Amino acid sequence: MGRRFGVFVENEDDLMRPDVNVVVGSAYLIRLIGKYGNLREALVAYNLGHTAVDKLLEKNAPLPTSYYEGVVRRYRDLVKHCSF
Repeated sequence: MGRRFGVFVENEDDLMRPDVNVVVGSAYLIRLIGKYGNLREALVAYNLGHTAVDKLLEKNAPLPTSYYEGVVRRYRDLVKHCSF
């Protein structure tokens, strides 16, 4: 993922650097949004892994949404405290 965006990731420690983590994490999330076509399923897959989400969707099983709900709640709180 990092290579596509000009970020060199040599080892797992590199992912702890904010400049690397944000680029790689954002790229991965964008890829998942493209795959699933919506933010909810993409964020669930970001948290659980896309294979697990694919299996749940194949079975028409409900997705666990607590991670998604927490991200959206934090985002809304952040937006409330920002002035644009």
